[in-house]
Order: sequence, then C-alpha cells, then structure tokens
Amino acid sequence: PSGFNESLIFTLDGTGEIESSLTAIGNKNLIKEIGTSLIPTSLGALYLIITVFLGLKSLGDEYKVMGLASYGDPKIYRNVFERLVILTENGQYQTPFLSKNESKEFLIENLGNPRGANDKFEQRHADIAAALQESLNLAVLHTLKYYRDKTQLTNLAMAGGVALNCTMNGVIARSGLFKNIFIQPAASDEGCSAGAALYAYYNSNGLTDG
Repeated sequence: PSGFNESLIFTLDGTGEIESSLTAIGNKNLIKEIGTSLIPTSLGALYLIITVFLGLKSLGDEYKVMGLASYGDPKIYRNVFERLVILTENGQYQTPFLSKNESKEFLIENLGNPRGANDKFEQRHADIAAALQESLNLAVLHTLKYYRDKTQLTNLAMAGGVALNCTMNGVIARSGLFKNIFIQPAASDEGCSAGAALYAYYNSNGLTDG
C-alpha cells in the first residue's frame, strides 16, 4: 500500500510468531527478509510492561504513556533504561531483563513502586515514561541507520503496533535517514487481514514468486 517501487520495510510489535521485529527489502511486489529480532527481545513488550507499571492498561493505553513522556525528563532514569535496552552490533538491540524472573524486582528497585490504577500521577511517572520513550527512539534509529547504510534505500515502510508511536515516527522523520516514509494505518493485528488479502491477490495473479 506504500506506493513505493522499492523500500526498506520495518515491522515492530510486542510479539509475532517467534519475532518481535522484522526488517526486509520490498521490491515491487516481492519482500525479502534481511533481519529479525527474536522473542524475548522486544521493544513493544517492554513498552507494554512499563505501561502496566505506570498503572495503565496493556494493549490499549500505551498511547497515554507516549503522551505522558512529553512531561518528563529522560535523564532521570536514562541509566536504568540503558540497562533495559542494550544496543549491539549490526543494528541489533537486546532487552535482557524481559527473560529474567527478577525483572519485576529490578523495576521496583530502580524505578520505585508501581503506580496503582487509582493513584495520582507524580513527576516520577512522567520521567519514567520519558526515559522509556527515549530508549525506544534510540533503539529504532540504531536499527534503521544500520539497514539504511547497508541497503542505501531512501524509502521506509513501517507496520506493527509500535509503528503507531507518533513520537518515534517524528524522530525518524526528523533524522533525515529517509526521503519518504509510509506508516501502514492498520499497523497492528487488524492489518494482518489486509496483508493476507494483498498477498493472495498478487500471488493468485502470478505477480510474486510465491
């Protein structure tokens, strides 16, 4: 649906089948996978966990965390999130605490007690959200810059629930990495039906290699 003849494709979600993100090259009607992040590594899952930690609902209130982040100072908890999201070679990142039993204890020890659903919001909560958003922005730019340099593609198409994070998308747009950016409007699970229909159409008409 992007209208691009050729594009870097980046999908980013909490979980897929075994992946949480996938990078590919789209060329006309063909898609060639060139990179993945495998579960339990997941920026989307981390965002969900912090959403719940802040006393909000998972799979629905993440946008509130994104908005809350604009009122916070990421420097306050930056060192904590640098341990939660570790940038590695070849545009990759790791979220090591998501696979550890002591992840809850780590968050409480370093961020304080979780906010109850009926508790008032404090500055601390906004600072946590700001550090989370900053870590997401940095990790995604880390990946996109690597694959932009590797492929020399100037178009970007994104999907997956995390692709609806407007703050992150603004950071990508302002980075100047890409001339054109397309965000699939049905970027989360409901987009699977549209993707399946498009794949069936192109495949049944002999417009792909299957």
